[in-house]
Amino acid sequence: MNKEKKELYELAMMPPPMARPNKIYIFVLDFTDGKAYRYSGWDADNQTIEDFLIDKGHSLSNCEYMTTKSGALRTPESDETKIQNHIFRK
Repeated sequence: MNKEKKELYELAMMPPPMARPNKIYIFVLDFTDGKAYRYSGWDADNQTIEDFLIDKGHSLSNCEYMTTKSGALRTPESDETKIQNHIFRK
């Protein structure tokens, strides 16, 4: 097998790239107003996450953010409610 055919064969045998999740959520803790925000409209192919947050009115020096595939927000209170509901159902 010549070099070009070998390279093409190896490329064809590679697994497909991982698909991007359908929806990416961004959680923001904004220290300016003391609130937490959740966004789902970020287009990672056309805009940096920093530009997205600035467009939403956040100051990058006064906030922390994370991305996730899950839009659910877990809190100690929500976990406690689940535990109580489980105990009382028995």
